[in-house]
Amino acid sequence: MQVMSPDIRAETVYVGLRGFSRYSDKNALSIDEINELSKDKNVFVALNRIRGLDPVAEVVEVIERLKCKGVILNDAGLIWKVSVMKNKKKIVSSVGLNPLNELDIEFLKSIGADVVVIPPELNSDISIKKDVEIEAFGFALIEMFYKGKCMISSYFNGISTKKSGLCTKKCCRRWKVVFEDKEVCEVSFNPKAVMFEFDERSDFRPDYVKLEGRQFRRFDDGAGNQHPDA
Repeated sequence: MQVMSPDIRAETVYVGLRGFSRYSDKNALSIDEINELSKDKNVFVALNRIRGLDPVAEVVEVIERLKCKGVILNDAGLIWKVSVMKNKKKIVSSVGLNPLNELDIEFLKSIGADVVVIPPELNSDISIKKDVEIEAFGFALIEMFYKGKCMISSYFNGISTKKSGLCTKKCCRRWKVVFEDKEVCEVSFNPKAVMFEFDERSDFRPDYVKLEGRQFRRFDDGAGNQHPDA
């Protein structure tokens, strides 16, 4: 198993490309910074924002300029297109594509994914006959929906995580529960930080163990994943 870390000091690291990845662009790197980092590290680049109805040409041009080991993609058509590129990089299907069973995983493999990321909610349930590499979360924020499927931010604020790369975290606010015109209680659905362990005794051992955290990075100027409506 290889650990996939957001810490750029690690051996195998995943980073965001500015303008093309989820979470704040201030947390992401430029193409030149990624290529420099790739000289002595295994770098996987998140290109998991869908910037328009036809993002293929722009993303393909960007991938051709990257010198990283692999790319993390969040669009099935884009995975298929990138898989037939001449200088193909390892393709990781983002958790945003939300595979929930072996048929989903088989489909992602059939369109060109080399590595399939499974939602952390499945870590203890899934049994995979692997003919494709699997990436599972070793540390993750467990949300109220399967990871990658929440649309609350888009519904309430028109801020789509998949398009804009930011989440307004409406799940964390206090919600009033009303039954028969009476307020029953208030609840919130704060994500829970959960650690998962995979060892020799585990029935399921992924090829990559992902440590979620790219959205938590902070720089000297205090930049982080924060939207004004959050």
